[in-house]
Amino acid sequence: MIESINVIFEFLNQYGILGLFISSFIGSTIFIPLTPEILLSALVAIGMNKFFLIFVASFGSLLGNLVNYFIGRIGIKYYLQKIKKEKADRKLNKLASKYGIFGFFLILALPIPLPADIFTVAAGISKMELKYFIPVVFVAKVIKYAFYAFIAGVVA
Repeated sequence: MIESINVIFEFLNQYGILGLFISSFIGSTIFIPLTPEILLSALVAIGMNKFFLIFVASFGSLLGNLVNYFIGRIGIKYYLQKIKKEKADRKLNKLASKYGIFGFFLILALPIPLPADIFTVAAGISKMELKYFIPVVFVAKVIKYAFYAFIAGVVA
């Protein structure tokens, strides 16, 4: 048992940053649910630089959420128009208008397991400007991953 734990820690030490980036990117799309928080915590536990890990995870997550944004902006918008579901589109726009950027930020920053990435698709559908989307997502992810890094640092 201890032997397998040592192998995992050695793997994380050698390939952890790239693995964290890929996990954050893929885990932030709506297609494959991964939890980069676990990998981030493990990397913090083996003594890697917390700030760099938070940046890598946040940047990977931002790129994954940009994929979602453009799916919402281009793909789902086209799909909704094709099947005459403008009502669903209006509901998403109403929700985005009601809670705005602060609500969007709060959903993404909360360190609880929410299907928050669907909201990045909704941001694309509601045509949130990228000049707001990018910093809001990045800062929210920095806060979320900093929470996990801090907890892992305390526990380790």
